[in-house]
Amino acid sequence: SSYVGDIRRKLRLYGIQDEFINRKLSQTVQAVRTVLDLSMNLKNLIASSGEALAGDHVYVSPKVLLHRACESCEKKSSVLIQIDISEDIFDVYVLEKSVQDILYNLVNNAIEAMPQGGKLTLRAYNKNDSVVVEVSDTGIGISEQIHKKIFSLFFSTKGNSGFGLWSARQNALRNHGDLSVESEI
Repeated sequence: SSYVGDIRRKLRLYGIQDEFINRKLSQTVQAVRTVLDLSMNLKNLIASSGEALAGDHVYVSPKVLLHRACESCEKKSSVLIQIDISEDIFDVYVLEKSVQDILYNLVNNAIEAMPQGGKLTLRAYNKNDSVVVEVSDTGIGISEQIHKKIFSLFFSTKGNSGFGLWSARQNALRNHGDLSVESEI
C-alpha cells in the first residue's frame, strides 16, 4: 500500500484525477493483501503439517473420528446428518490430528454444498485390509471442469484460499491413504 500511496501522491502532484486508475490501484492493494494472506496461511499449514508429522501414530476407531468430525462441523438445521459404521470396523493407525483435519474439511464442504439443506452421510467400513471412510451429500454436485481442479493448491470456487481440499489430500497421503471424489450434478 505504500507504493500505491507513492503513485497516488505523484498523480496528485501532476494534477491527474482518474477514477479508473484509482480503482485499479485499490484492486492492486487488495490483490497483494490476498497474496500475503495466502502466503501466511501456507506458512501456517506447513508448520501445522510438520507438527502432525512429528506427532505419533495412534490406533483410533473410525467411529470416534466421524463423531468428532460431526461435533466440530458448522451444523445447519436444514442438514440431516447420518452416520453409518460397520460393526466390525477395524481401528486405524493414523496421525489423528491430520485425519481430523481431513474430515473437518470434507464435512464442512459437504454442508456448504447444500445451501437449501439436504442429507450428509458419513460411512466407514472395512475393505480387504483397509478402512474406507466416505463423506457424501445430496448437494449440488461438481461439474467435470471443476472436478479436475479441486485438489489443486490455491483453487477455490468459494473465493477462499483453496487450501482445504489440497491439504486434505496431502494429509491422506501422509497417512498412507488416498482421497478421491465422485460427483454428479
